Amino acid sequence: MENLLQKESDPKNKKEAVKDLKEVLRTPLDNNHHYVVVRQDLNQNTLRIFLESEDGTILEFTDFVREEDGVPKKIGIREQPGWGANTKNFFIVLTVEELRDPKNIFTFLHELGHLQIFPKWKKWGEENPEKKKTVDLWRMTYDVKVSEGAQINLQEERDAWAAAIHIARTIRDTHHVDLFKLFHTKHDFMRWLRIDQLDTYEREVEELGGLSKGKHEMLNERIREQWEEEMSDPTLVEDEDFSLAA
Repeated sequence: MENLLQKESDPKNKKEAVKDLKEVLRTPLDNNHHYVVVRQDLNQNTLRIFLESEDGTILEFTDFVREEDGVPKKIGIREQPGWGANTKNFFIVLTVEELRDPKNIFTFLHELGHLQIFPKWKKWGEENPEKKKTVDLWRMTYDVKVSEGAQINLQEERDAWAAAIHIARTIRDTHHVDLFKLFHTKHDFMRWLRIDQLDTYEREVEELGGLSKGKHEMLNERIREQWEEEMSDPTLVEDEDFSLAA
């Protein structure tokens, strides 16, 4: 995969190119790899995030978002409070300090996942304009009268996490950097994902009564099948049952 920094084939030259940018954070992933956050010279709140190997090879995380209809090749990153994905102008917002915890590289991949799945959800909105209005109204007002919007919002969040897992697998399979090993087991990863990342969305739906236990289990089963395909990795976890059911 071509590095966006420059097209030179020599990985040593790539390292020299990054050296000219202002490094603001370097976090180890394992004994041989770091992820590095740098600022662009011309715009201090514009960032780039790289995966750097000890041998000098440097890859840009945004390169792992597949270019397709509706997803541009260049994706921006801006430093702002919180996490988010702007699907209108295709950039990510994040707080650099959050990335001091290496596990939050998955939160960054999740935001990239929102951009990856945008064409699918844009098409869904065009085919379901009334439901699209419902979810948009929910995101603006959190009005309990449009609780269906919370269900749709939850499904989009799950899809973005599935895309994040796919990106992490691609990095592992093509460049031998296993981000999943930031967690002890697959269940440790799923526990972090459910409790730290998805719990708020799921609880909103449950508290509104918009998602019965049976419906919740059905949605979990559907996304479990999707994630199980992405997470099928015998080196990641002992022989354990994989389930997203709460």
